[in-house]
Amino acid sequence: IENLRRPFKLIITDLDDSLVLGRAEDDQAFEPETKALVSRLRGLGVQVAAATGGSLPYTMRRYGERLEDTGRAGQFLAVDGGGRGFKFDDQGRLHEDQPVWAVPVADSEDDVHRLIAIVEETVRQSAQEQGLDPARFAVVLPGSEGLPAKLTVSGVDPGPNQAMAQISQSQREQFAEAIRRRLAQEPAFTPPLGPRAGFRALHVHASSLAIEISRADKGEAVRRVLAELGISPEDTLVIADSAIDGPMFDA
Repeated sequence: IENLRRPFKLIITDLDDSLVLGRAEDDQAFEPETKALVSRLRGLGVQVAAATGGSLPYTMRRYGERLEDTGRAGQFLAVDGGGRGFKFDDQGRLHEDQPVWAVPVADSEDDVHRLIAIVEETVRQSAQEQGLDPARFAVVLPGSEGLPAKLTVSGVDPGPNQAMAQISQSQREQFAEAIRRRLAQEPAFTPPLGPRAGFRALHVHASSLAIEISRADKGEAVRRVLAELGISPEDTLVIADSAIDGPMFDA
């Protein structure tokens, strides 16, 4: 901390493999040294926000619940690939039914069901083309109320060693590209040729653990947190480790 060239008012960081160990069990992911560093930063008046493709329950298990109450107070969690944001209150409590922002992956339940069907079909085809067992993969919803902010293609078995995490990044990219090509054929999910008010294209990213599909991205999370806190980009340090986090640096 002392060696930073300038003070920062906000540090916003990716979760897995940046703030916590990505493939560790929940109770071992948030290392004591990192926890102590977060507490020290908060003591110096620095805001610390986490941005992740994971769901809120996942993020709370691995990070939020393991912070001291004083360390949680006022902090932001951006989950579902930036599609939903939450803020701990002054007592360190988080109200799961009161997101600060929410960007649904589709405009209606019918569109969500249609999107799920398209992705499931495409994943089956791509798995077969890659010589993989399609039964090992599934489309997962984040489990939130209302329209979901994100769809995730993951392994059927839960945990950090699920099937999607065991294949190579190149194979995950093949899944993602197949989904992009398929969605490009769907007018409801494809950018129009001309301007269309309110239209938001879908992003399909291959992370180190899953394929994530959302309208928002982590850049949106950074912009939202900056606006909520009234902090400028110049006073913000972004920490991330993969291509999916690129929009965080562009925000």
